[in-house]
Amino acid sequence: MRTVFTALSVDRPASDVWSAVLDIGSYPSFMPEVQEVVLLPEGDGPRLSRWAVLLKGARLEWIEQDAIDHASMRVSFSQLEGDLAHFVGSWRVLPADRGCSVEFEVTFDIGIPLLATMLEPVAADALGDLSVSMLRSLGAEITYARRREPCVSQPR
Repeated sequence: MRTVFTALSVDRPASDVWSAVLDIGSYPSFMPEVQEVVLLPEGDGPRLSRWAVLLKGARLEWIEQDAIDHASMRVSFSQLEGDLAHFVGSWRVLPADRGCSVEFEVTFDIGIPLLATMLEPVAADALGDLSVSMLRSLGAEITYARRREPCVSQPR
């Protein structure tokens, strides 16, 4: 098993970033590697979603459940079924003096013990690159969305 951790500082209020982190359905519109996120009917339970992402050109698919903690601005996710044997992690938004920090962490196991020593480092590098790209895209989208907000001037 391997763990990948990535963090990015964003010069936006934590509440704006938290809203963007929660809006996973919009990820494919501004994250090139995220091909699909479909929210599944959840009823009274945790949020369920189906994902498809490109990982160094290979399509990786899974269904995950999310535990959302609004108080600590943390989403913990775990794969229920999918291409990897084990895939769990979290998104976290941490307020800072100026803006906030967004953290993404994932622990995974490819599920092929004989090839793990060879494939897991490659997969960890690919997931690291993917997480950096996702965080940068998230930061750019928040900045872009903020610029699109209507500007209202007060009469003098």
